[in-house]
This record gives sequence, C-alpha cells and structure tokens, in this order.
Amino acid sequence: MPTIPTERVKRQVRVNPWVLLGIMSFPKDEEQRRLHLASAHRHVMGEMEAHIRDLPEARGYSPGQLIGAYFGKVLEAIGGFRALSQAPSVSEARTQVEERVWPASIAGDILNYLIQMRAAGLGVSVNKAVALSEEYLKGATTRKGPPGGRSDRYIRQAWEDFKPVCHLWAAFRLLEESDIEPADRVEARLPLSRALLGLALTLQPKGRREPLLRAEEMWQLPRRYKSPHAPIRFTIPPLEEWQMEVLRSKFKSLRE
Repeated sequence: MPTIPTERVKRQVRVNPWVLLGIMSFPKDEEQRRLHLASAHRHVMGEMEAHIRDLPEARGYSPGQLIGAYFGKVLEAIGGFRALSQAPSVSEARTQVEERVWPASIAGDILNYLIQMRAAGLGVSVNKAVALSEEYLKGATTRKGPPGGRSDRYIRQAWEDFKPVCHLWAAFRLLEESDIEPADRVEARLPLSRALLGLALTLQPKGRREPLLRAEEMWQLPRRYKSPHAPIRFTIPPLEEWQMEVLRSKFKSLRE
C-alpha cells in the first residue's frame, strides 16, 4: 500500500503539506509528484532569497550561494537541481493543481455519498453516487467561475483517477465549510481522512464478494503518525431530501 511520507518537525511526526498536495493531485503519477515538489522547492527558494537579501547578517554573502548549499541537500531525494530544470514554473504548477481540484473533489463527494448511503440503510452503489454527483454539479461552478466537467462519463473517470485518495478529498470536502482555520485544515484533514478510509474499506456493493476499494491501492498514513489536533468527532451526515428524491426518481428499487 502507498504510504504518505512524514517528517519529524519539533519532535512531532508531521506531513509536509507540499508532499500531501502532490499525492492528492497526482495519486497515480510518481513523476508528476516529483516535478510538483521540485516546483514547490523553487517557490520556497525564491521566497528565501528575497528574505536573506534583506538580512544584515547576510551582507557580504551571495543569497544564491547560501540557498544553494542548503537546497543542494534538500533536492537530492528528487533528483537534485536537475529536477528544477524539468519542473514547471511555480505558476504553471499552481494551475496544474487547480485543474485537478474539480475532478478530485468529485471523487471525494462520491465516497461521502457512498458512506451516507450505507448509514441510511441503502445498498452501496457507485451508480447511485454518480447520479447524486450529476444532480449536485448542475448548479456548481469552479472557484474561478465557469463550471467543470459534469457528465456521467466525466464523473466516473474522476472517481477512477482519484480513487486512491478519495478519502483525503472526502475529508477536504467535509471541512470546506467548517469553522477550522484554513491554515489548520491540512493537519485536521489527516485524522478525518483516516477515519473515512476505515469506513471506505468496508464498503461492499450488493452481490460482490470483494469490497469496493482495495486497501493496497489506497494512500494511507503511517501508524506512527499522530495529529497535533484533538481527535475529530465525526458523525456521518444524513442524506438530504434532495438526495433521496434523486435516488427515488432514478432507481426503481427505492420506489418500491
């Protein structure tokens, strides 16, 4: 099973938010994750250079040399400075990630719908979850304004593409409207995603011998990871009336 890497920061085991974003955006593409991280380092290097240039104690030294000595070691794991030449610009990398948010959020919504269905005593069905997504997306738009893909085919492809991280995006969607400060949502998302993954791995459609999701394909947190936040008390939201109306209108078994 793929494991979300952690690092030790001030005696705590933490997840690097840039690494997490790369995994959530490109769960099946290791090369894209590598280039995404290289672009993130480029962004940090630029900020550090501007900061160091203004430090009195850095006078007489080249900011580029100071930063190069530090990042020479940091970049070793992803191919050294050569990775920077291969990586997209910071703005291009940001655009790439932004374009992934729409389909990835759809995958998160589908998992949340599936969990809600089982809690409501309904049969777990991707077809039903897709129907709910189609209805929801009729009135949804991207953050920049225009709508994204919303066809049956698009939704199913989004589910397949982001299935290994659907629990992370399900947590992202649940916390979007929460009162948790945006800066804290990355860490808050992780324990919630772990709880959602535990539920997700037990989802089993009627008539199938195997669960809907395979544990060995899902990105998981290492056991040693402990969130610095207090445990989140997660309650499965009930299906809303509009959701039940959609399901009853499209699935005969729910009308009987």
